[in-house]
Amino acid sequence: MACWWPRCSTMWTGRPAWPGGKTMAQDYGKVIPPVFDPEARKLRLAYLAFDERDATLLHELQELFHDNLHDITERFYQHLLGFEGTRRVFRDEAMVERLKQAQAHYLMESVRGPYDAEYFEKRWRIGWIHNAIRVEPHWFIGAFQLYHRILYPMILERWRDDARAVMEHILALDKVMNLDMQLGIQSYYVHYEETMETLRDLNLQIEAASVAKSQFLANMSHEFRTPLNAIIGFTEVLQDQIAGPLNADQSEYLGDIHNAGQLLLRLINDVLDLAKVESGRLELFYETFPIAQVVREALTTMRPAADKKGLAIEAQLPPELGAISADQIRFKQIVFNLLSNAVKFTDQGSITLTAAVEDGGLHLAVADSGIGIRAEDMERIFVEFSQVDESHTRRHEGTGLGLALSQRLAAAHGGRIWAESEYGRGSTFHVWLPLQKPVGGEGHE
Repeated sequence: MACWWPRCSTMWTGRPAWPGGKTMAQDYGKVIPPVFDPEARKLRLAYLAFDERDATLLHELQELFHDNLHDITERFYQHLLGFEGTRRVFRDEAMVERLKQAQAHYLMESVRGPYDAEYFEKRWRIGWIHNAIRVEPHWFIGAFQLYHRILYPMILERWRDDARAVMEHILALDKVMNLDMQLGIQSYYVHYEETMETLRDLNLQIEAASVAKSQFLANMSHEFRTPLNAIIGFTEVLQDQIAGPLNADQSEYLGDIHNAGQLLLRLINDVLDLAKVESGRLELFYETFPIAQVVREALTTMRPAADKKGLAIEAQLPPELGAISADQIRFKQIVFNLLSNAVKFTDQGSITLTAAVEDGGLHLAVADSGIGIRAEDMERIFVEFSQVDESHTRRHEGTGLGLALSQRLAAAHGGRIWAESEYGRGSTFHVWLPLQKPVGGEGHE
């Protein structure tokens, strides 16, 4: 990799190199080892197998590069202009000139010698300095590849009549350039480790934020639900005319208040349940109950909303459906949410719930003749607080929690939910739940 500062080769000596008189060793002494492992150094130098013949070859390359230095640095600069980031940096002519000087200095230093252990150790230390100040890995690899593309043709042209000389000079140059490749690999490893560490820290922060959010939602939902239950309760007292008779308008207004309160209570309960699931505080209470009975109860609850829109709603249940072991309240909540979603997004036609025992579990399907879902929106339908952002669907009330919560509740039972849809022709939502509590599954029996 090219040395970007003319004095970088002296930075490790302890002479001032940074503003304020600090040295590279003072800034990066913790990350640049002052003494390299002797055995590792022996292996590196043995791998290079550098000898006096290589010194002679590199001296000849030095003369060749010196004669073509302007062309080499210009081609290197033109290559850098191919990147948008460097084009922004190199608008300053003074910066461009410093870059070219640094590249020329680096190239001539690489073939200057003396080629002994101290020389290679110095180049290795420079590379570690580049790593320490976070020079991007692609600079190392890019410089290595670029010099090959620029310098090899020059070597081929200079010794075009001597194939052996061409090979010897290329091998000698490679021994020097291979250090840059090793540093590039090291840099990639350093950046990879730093990235993974950053991701680990970020994941911990996200998890902590998620727990805090869930706790906040749970607390706030509880605070909202208490006064809301009082409003609904006193509304029911008034509707029962315990405090006195009501006229038609008063009965209608109280009905509106009661319905709105029930809707708000369901939304608050959904938020509370979702918060419990996310914070790991949702408990399942398993019991065995007849499937058909609970499904019909959920259907009966939704029938008034369907009748209000003129929708036909029915359940097609086989007589041999039997029983299931699950949390009955959560099971009914899943069925209710799927039916509610179908009623909400169906303006005309019908809604049909079917059930069957498949693969050791219960397969429920709720099919509607509603607006359907576009293919590109399918991934969003189970995301909390998300609805398909279409002008004709935004008029439907809701927070986008029902499907997300149902998916979490099904997963808590060891089941799954999925959907099929054709835009403009309706949707079918499926849920599969095991008939028995999964082995090792959480919950009380």
